[in-house]
Amino acid sequence: MISNCTTGSGNMGDFHPIANRGILEANKQLAKLWFEEVWNQGRREAIRELLAQDAVVYESGQAVKGAEGFYAFFDRVRAGVLEYPFRGA
Repeated sequence: MISNCTTGSGNMGDFHPIANRGILEANKQLAKLWFEEVWNQGRREAIRELLAQDAVVYESGQAVKGAEGFYAFFDRVRAGVLEYPFRGA
């Protein structure tokens, strides 16, 4: 699920890139899966599968929580950029 990728107290000062290489790779793969499933394939149900229930997403200064809060944003983005796939490096 997409969530906080830090360790320890959640303070980035606790983050050590060598010790957390597995976490970094897992987050990289999750991000690729998110963009492929949610944005490129348009799988709305993948939002519930991949987004943490307590995730907070900010749009125009307003916070929305979890998949239910993200759906309206997803619908607006998909309607506006449907013909432009998201590509990774």
